[in-house]
Amino acid sequence: MKLNILGVRLSCLLLLSGLVLPACGEESNAKKDDSSKEDDKKKKKRDKKAKADEEGDAKPASAKPDEADAKADADAKPDEGEAQAEGELDSDDAPSCGELNEVPTIPDTGSKPPTVEEWKTACKVNTQGPNSHPDDCEMKVMREWLRVTCRGDYYKTQNMENFGANGADYFEMIKPNQIIGYTMKLSKGRNQKVRICHTKNKRASLFVSWPSGEEKPLHIALARGPACD
Repeated sequence: MKLNILGVRLSCLLLLSGLVLPACGEESNAKKDDSSKEDDKKKKKRDKKAKADEEGDAKPASAKPDEADAKADADAKPDEGEAQAEGELDSDDAPSCGELNEVPTIPDTGSKPPTVEEWKTACKVNTQGPNSHPDDCEMKVMREWLRVTCRGDYYKTQNMENFGANGADYFEMIKPNQIIGYTMKLSKGRNQKVRICHTKNKRASLFVSWPSGEEKPLHIALARGPACD
């Protein structure tokens, strides 16, 4: 009985003094919670660092290169052998242009018609005497192809000979009083002719002569002539 009374008095004293003693089980659980929280913090910190390292290794394409990488790129020079080979290739492909009345070498390649860009670098040619050239016309040769262009008041053509098949051996553009043009394949053993008629009683007459025994045409002539028939 005395022990119970003492226990009651001790409990009252503890309550009055504001002290609350947790049970053993509660104290153990609190320590476990604190330890778990600490472990979670450490794990999050490790995950965050790992993610940062991973992002640092995988740089986006837009990221600026390191100074060392930039210096390496600046020091890297193109291979001189490759550059020389490209230059030789360009030189071989470039047209061998001489005087206007000199027919350039024509390869036996059977190539497709030149592109617009290729025509820009083609050789101008006309074996007709300079005083007989028609107005507003020009001719160019690229490989085995000849392009004849007349601008202005040329309105039709006539007396076409040995051009071959339209759309294969030659291509034409006829816009009366604007432009008349032919892109035609030059062939050994074939003589080609056409008249390009002008409104003012004159014409441009094309004549190509390439004998079978010759390596290139003897004549690629575009001459001024009288009115068409």
